[in-house]
Amino acid sequence: MSDTRYTIIKDRINTKLTGIGKLNEVLDYPTLEFGKYPSAYFVPAEGSSDWETNEQDERVYAFDIFLYYETKSGGKQSALNALYDLVDDVLDAFAQDKQLGDTSPTLQAQLTTNGYTTDTVVTVEPVSAGWEEVVDKELLRARIALKVRILISNQ
Repeated sequence: MSDTRYTIIKDRINTKLTGIGKLNEVLDYPTLEFGKYPSAYFVPAEGSSDWETNEQDERVYAFDIFLYYETKSGGKQSALNALYDLVDDVLDAFAQDKQLGDTSPTLQAQLTTNGYTTDTVVTVEPVSAGWEEVVDKELLRARIALKVRILISNQ
C-alpha cells in the first residue's frame, strides 16, 4: 500500500477504531454483514479543502464512521442505550488523540511528504451526525462524521 496522505490517515483511523474494546469488527468498506456486533465500518465522505495563500492551504480528509448494534437479542431500548455509550467512546477516542495514535513516526512527520518542507498542523474533528434503524436487518446505526484537517505550507 502506498504512503499517500489518504492511506496514512485511513490506516490510523482503522487502528484507532480497532482499539476501542467495545467494537467487535471494524471494516473500511460499506457492509451490513458482520460476524459479531457491535461493529463498524468507515468510508470516505465529502470534504472541502481551502486554498489559503500562495504559501499554504488547508486540506480536509473527511470520513463517515457507521456504528451498528443488533436489536434482536436485547431489544431496541437496550441496543439504543448501548449505542449511545459506544458513540461517546468513539467520539472521545478521536477527540482525545489529535495524532490518531501515538506511534512513531508521528502522524505529522508521516504527512509532511511530497516536497512540503514545513510543519503540517493536524486537527481531528469528530461529530455525532445521525441515528437510524435498519429494520430488515434488526440493527440500529449511528453515524459519526470525522474530519482530519491539515494545514500545508508549500515553501
